[in-house]
Amino acid sequence: MLNLIELRQVSKTFRKGFSESTILQNIDLTIHKGEFVVLRGENGAGKSTLLNLILGLIKPSQGEVKLMGISPQDSASKLSVGVVLQETTIPKNVKVKELIQLLQSYYPQQYSIEDVLRKVKLEDKSEAWASSLSGGQKQRLYFALALVGNPELLILDEPTRNLDDKGYKEFWEQITACYQQGITI
Repeated sequence: MLNLIELRQVSKTFRKGFSESTILQNIDLTIHKGEFVVLRGENGAGKSTLLNLILGLIKPSQGEVKLMGISPQDSASKLSVGVVLQETTIPKNVKVKELIQLLQSYYPQQYSIEDVLRKVKLEDKSEAWASSLSGGQKQRLYFALALVGNPELLILDEPTRNLDDKGYKEFWEQITACYQQGITI
């Protein structure tokens, strides 16, 4: 069975001037296809740093990280991964539908724009300017962008931020549906 995520003796130290701060030390982690894993911890505990290492957005100070069996620095590792990052910026002057189309074009097996908009309940916003959406609507758009590539693995960093109670409930219903379809979360 393929390990979708594998970390072996991974450490991350940040340097600022003459000081060092070790955020993660000697982490071993394996996530198999079909698992549902939640990282919990206090603010500043290193959860986002760990996800950034897994995605290849930063490199470990030591140890080895594999995503989909290969280095996360290899773009092929991301072809079946959907991501919602904690901090994301939406480009100006682009419509919701256009943004989804753009990301859709990067993936070999994608969902249709209509399906993705329906899943995240943004059907009525397809022609809206993405930057004009409310905070909760933007969060749903980020989730749509994570889903559009028909991912085998979803990596979500604070995905319910800015969602109201109804949006929160709908989000977790959709995550449950993704998990039941065999997506690793």
